[in-house]
Amino acid sequence: RPLSPGETLSLQHRYEEALAEMWGNQSRGETGPASRAIRLLTPKWWKEPGQGRLGLQLSRSAVEAGLPWEPQAESLTLDLTPTLQQWLQGSSRPLLRLQLVGPREVMEALASPGAKPPVLEVQFQELQSRANRRARALGQDCEHQGGKCCPRTHHVSFQELGWADWVLAPKDYMMKFCQGSCPHNYKPASMHSLIKARMHNLAPGTTPEPCCVPSSYEPMVLMHYNSEGKITLSPFENMIAKDCHCA
Repeated sequence: RPLSPGETLSLQHRYEEALAEMWGNQSRGETGPASRAIRLLTPKWWKEPGQGRLGLQLSRSAVEAGLPWEPQAESLTLDLTPTLQQWLQGSSRPLLRLQLVGPREVMEALASPGAKPPVLEVQFQELQSRANRRARALGQDCEHQGGKCCPRTHHVSFQELGWADWVLAPKDYMMKFCQGSCPHNYKPASMHSLIKARMHNLAPGTTPEPCCVPSSYEPMVLMHYNSEGKITLSPFENMIAKDCHCA
């Protein structure tokens, strides 16, 4: 969603304060005209240890490189956490719009046709309590099935699979697999499966019991190296079993 006037004003005010502080603390020579430098900078994501706060940060070395004066500020940091929290807690789809206001020459340089677009890198981390609840929910898929066919879960590491040399992310995931017995008239995949289960009950030695197998799948997106050695994102179909039936 677009930023409200209040959110825009607040973010702009924080940026202008930090920018004014950095420019105000510059150490310049006592003589000679003031110099102006225009540069395109790529901010890095910043996270406060143990607090879960997220922001953008320009390092001192990136700011002062090639300048005729030496800025005194260690870094310029914009805290995005309050705005992101408000968006994620709402019912509307989050939309992040970062508006930077600075000297006219800088804005013109950023808007020039040959300028590289600014880069914003964001990392999200699932809250531990939410991750624990999700893990417990996955483990309860078969809790009330009495050993009958149902989806079960197992933690899979791509490192253990031997795929870490080409799969970059995620490092692991919760795999679902189908397991359990298939008694008569329980989740039959077809009329053939229903008759097969019935015949197994009547003559176990002549007809095998239906097998518990996946009935539907979900895709999973992997970041990986392709055949040309380039990093790409690809959805892999039929990778996660969604539900099970007896066939």
